[in-house]
Amino acid sequence: MSAMKTRGYSKRDKRGTNVRQTGRTGHSLESCPTVPMSAETRLVVEAHDMVAREMELKWGVGRLQRLVDDALGQKFQAQLDKFNIALARNDEADIRKHGASMKRAYDVLDKEAEKLGCKTIDPNDYWEMKHPRAEGITIRLVRTAEEMPVMKPDGVAYVCAEEMIEFVPPTVLMIKEAFGGAKVTDMKPKDTVPDDPIPF
Repeated sequence: MSAMKTRGYSKRDKRGTNVRQTGRTGHSLESCPTVPMSAETRLVVEAHDMVAREMELKWGVGRLQRLVDDALGQKFQAQLDKFNIALARNDEADIRKHGASMKRAYDVLDKEAEKLGCKTIDPNDYWEMKHPRAEGITIRLVRTAEEMPVMKPDGVAYVCAEEMIEFVPPTVLMIKEAFGGAKVTDMKPKDTVPDDPIPF
């Protein structure tokens, strides 16, 4: 996944200056510094974000540049790096230049991925369930991190099989490999004091 995030919002600082906070440098929006921007530059950034968001919904987060051939994917990443550097430096001329180039880059990759017959992301392809100890949260399970949407409804938590498998102890996998259809209902750490009743 690239360092870029596509979410952002505009507001005014205490002096009434138009500013924008952005997460493209790999930090959350809340941790990013407030960046003053002219109206023209802000429009370029927001236009870029709209296209990037559309591509994430269509192809998955950070997936599009990996669907095309390596040379084209590397060109896209190089252009993305230039855009991120311009944002980090708050170089408005370069932001406008590389922001416009990024829109064209997305268009090229989108058409190439379609030409190659690559599969798009189905936003409705998930398993929905509840957690017994997380009331009020609906869980949507998808296969890969690329399928987890950046924007989601309130009260919904997306998780993917790729990340969850890291939390499954090897013992559970060995049990399931040995006993088909086995369902593990509870586990206790080895250092837990047994609380089974004494049989006498």
